[in-house]
Amino acid sequence: MGNQQPSLFEGEKTCNKCQEIKQITEFRLTKMRGKTVRLAICLPCQAEWHRQHYQKHIELNRESNRLRAKHYRSDKPECAKAASRKYRAKKQSENRDKIYAAYGRKCNCCGEDNPLFLTVDHVQSDGHIERKSGKYTSGSQFYDLIVKQGFPGYYQLLCYNCNMGRARNNGICPHWEGSETISSESTVK
Repeated sequence: MGNQQPSLFEGEKTCNKCQEIKQITEFRLTKMRGKTVRLAICLPCQAEWHRQHYQKHIELNRESNRLRAKHYRSDKPECAKAASRKYRAKKQSENRDKIYAAYGRKCNCCGEDNPLFLTVDHVQSDGHIERKSGKYTSGSQFYDLIVKQGFPGYYQLLCYNCNMGRARNNGICPHWEGSETISSESTVK
């Protein structure tokens, strides 16, 4: 009975780092020489060691990761491009969801709530100026910009019909009275 392994789930143990007696469950399980054992350092001490180690080696880790990524992109360009596309698509989808939530998830004009029809519109119809300024070159960069700016009030959600209607009708949606392109019988009031 003297060589029997102590319980891994009951009892107490002294941490070699802080010298405090703690419950056995505050020590990480690991495999050592074919046996499952608890480490000699408690979880909080181990976490603190990892924080200090990371801070001490942050520049080395950053440079190492950058070089590893560079080699991966040069060795497997197809895989790297596919991973990049997948990441950008996921990020754009997340940003789109945030934007739709921030602006009410429906068209500001007609109330259309199907997300496949919705698009971001410039309230002052000055999107062409913003695009020419070079702040962004793609839709995903545009969504990033809106999220980083904190969903400013000079953007709104419109369905694509209302957005194009405003563009072709001097900034007035054909749904509203005063439209020049659609008769008054067919407008929404």
